[in-house]
Amino acid sequence: MIREQAGLAGVAALIIFAALILVAAISAAVIVDVTGGLEQQVQQTGSDASNQLSSSLQILSVIGDVSSTSDQIVEVRYVVSIAPGTNSVDLNDLTIDYVTSQGSVTLTQASSGTDTFQVTQLASTNTNNIIESSEERYRIDIDLSELSSVGDLNENDRVEARFTTGPGGRAFDEFIVPSTLSGQTGAIIL
Repeated sequence: MIREQAGLAGVAALIIFAALILVAAISAAVIVDVTGGLEQQVQQTGSDASNQLSSSLQILSVIGDVSSTSDQIVEVRYVVSIAPGTNSVDLNDLTIDYVTSQGSVTLTQASSGTDTFQVTQLASTNTNNIIESSEERYRIDIDLSELSSVGDLNENDRVEARFTTGPGGRAFDEFIVPSTLSGQTGAIIL
């Protein structure tokens, strides 16, 4: 009888040991599967971050043109290049979210039309609106009278411009129109 109980205890221990091994094997499979998924997410996130960092604009200056007939800014010009470490930026794929106290609008690059901006080459060997080196300069002109929901800028208006390049690179600019437009004409630095 004691031998039978010892034998049953041994069989029970063997069953428990086998169950523990089975649970450990299932847990290991789950951990390997989760790790593989996380590795893919990390690689995708790294790739996305690299694309954003390597496709960013750098805003070098902002100029506003004051109307000779009103004390308002009627055109805004941004001089841009690429940010350090950026491979290249295609300005043909650029969009600008332009927000003022009057409203907001998303602008696209075109030679003319409503809700557009124009690109002018300043210092570049490319004629296709692609910035490939930090020495190249382009000017982005926004004629405020051509915007559907945003008009000319008045004194103390706040402006935000979010530039988004094709692969997801971003640049941001913000300014407040000076309170001293009265009597000024021509270009002013914003």
